[in-house]
Amino acid sequence: MKTLRHKEAGNLKRRSDKESARMILTGKWEYIPKSVWKKEVRDVKVMPQEGINTKEKVNKPSKAQKRQAKKH
Repeated sequence: MKTLRHKEAGNLKRRSDKESARMILTGKWEYIPKSVWKKEVRDVKVMPQEGINTKEKVNKPSKAQKRQAKKH
């Protein structure tokens, strides 16, 4: 796998070695470090949109914790 960036548009893509070699030959793509892809694409946190129902997780006690609480 290779990481490529479009020289004009700046798009980042991860492609197989053969496909990336073909893309480089067009002259429109360049190789970049994988760390750039990780930073800009993979590790980007998606912010929740308004109007979407997002429930907060509530930590409920497990059955074992309930039994221990009853003993005391």
